[in-house]
Amino acid sequence: MTFTEIEQIFNRAFSKSFCRKKIGFLFPILVACGVLTVFCRTLSIGTNNWVWMSLSFLPLFLSTGVLLAAGVMLIKMYVFEVKGINYKIGKIFVTSMQMVIGISYLCFPLILSYLVLWSVLGVFYLLKQIPAFGDVFGTLFSFGPYLLVLGSFALAIISVLLLFFITPHVALKKTLRMNVAAEVTARMKKSIFANGVLLFSAALPISLVVFFLILGAQMTGANYFAPSEPLAMGIRSLMMMVPFCLILTPFIVFFFNFSLESYMLFKKQKKEESASHIETKKKEETCLV
Repeated sequence: MTFTEIEQIFNRAFSKSFCRKKIGFLFPILVACGVLTVFCRTLSIGTNNWVWMSLSFLPLFLSTGVLLAAGVMLIKMYVFEVKGINYKIGKIFVTSMQMVIGISYLCFPLILSYLVLWSVLGVFYLLKQIPAFGDVFGTLFSFGPYLLVLGSFALAIISVLLLFFITPHVALKKTLRMNVAAEVTARMKKSIFANGVLLFSAALPISLVVFFLILGAQMTGANYFAPSEPLAMGIRSLMMMVPFCLILTPFIVFFFNFSLESYMLFKKQKKEESASHIETKKKEETCLV
């Protein structure tokens, strides 16, 4: 894998990120995920920290399942675009329905794992409420909540890894197979650094755009809006969510485009190495003769 190859796949993936069909398909999905996030955030206003944490992370893992399913569709569309074949989204969805439903189930282990972490964290909050000894227990066992919060962030990172590495492996197959995890593991073992560079290249545009979108929303909230009731704050967030999602949509399309390009680059490299190994073996056998 060379810099030129990464440049080529990056440019090709980005050039096909502003397709109206894909944007029209993904935009309503992102709005739905945004509505869920705003709803949970509005509910968390005025609650204790334990409930606030649950309502902060849970929409992320639910949205991961939705984006996994959407990613399969986007990657199939991208394949048709690269090949220059006209396609219909409805037909792709019908033929891929089993795959779309199957991959969305991958978010359930994340949700269950997070609920376990959240429940254990609740135990530490209860220990803090014990009269006379609560502060002592909270101080002595402060490492527990710290590790649990770190575990929640680790699950968030795993969500991103699933979206980037699992989605293209699944989208190009006709059925959802159990050996996908083994294929991804073999790919990571091949070169953790190379796969990390590819993931960073895919996530960087989204990260920059999200940073400026959130910064703009915070500045608007601080300078334009006056403090108000949670309901009014939720409605304002929903109104800002529409342009937020619209601007973000092509960059998420690029993320899935680039994930497929990275997977194909990995397959190409593997094939070249296999061909080189066979050729070397033939030369060795010729020398022995």
